[in-house]
Amino acid sequence: MAGMRRLLTAAALAMAAAVASAMVVPQSLSDLVAQSDLIVRGQVVGLESSWTPDRTTIQTDIRLRVLDVMVSRVDVQEEVTFRVEGGKIADQEVRTSVDPVFKESDEGIFFLHFGPGEPRPTLVGRSQGYLPIDNGMVSVDGETKSVAELKSLIRD
Repeated sequence: MAGMRRLLTAAALAMAAAVASAMVVPQSLSDLVAQSDLIVRGQVVGLESSWTPDRTTIQTDIRLRVLDVMVSRVDVQEEVTFRVEGGKIADQEVRTSVDPVFKESDEGIFFLHFGPGEPRPTLVGRSQGYLPIDNGMVSVDGETKSVAELKSLIRD
């Protein structure tokens, strides 16, 4: 019975976190840029999911190979690792409606913010902070732009 209570409590906490995280304010490109400490074109080269310390949900560390630095207010290495909510461990999977799901080789523009005391950056605006690249094009603010055009807009 105690095991069932723990399971139900964990499920309720995960659902509450998902509902709270679903409240994401839409952000324009200028909002994303203003809140970012680092904006890079990158390629996903590794994913590692783990339980949170309280074991109520799963989080995933995304390792990116930096292909191009568009904006940097921090020191940049060849790789950067950021964290998203959700992931899969064995047969347990947790997903949110506001965090992107990545796979190795995904390429895009990543808007990252380093919070005070946080060991890893997070995506600005959750899924809004990742613009997938498709044939050299990205979709932003309801328009499709080339990566070069986006880079120019970001730097202006």
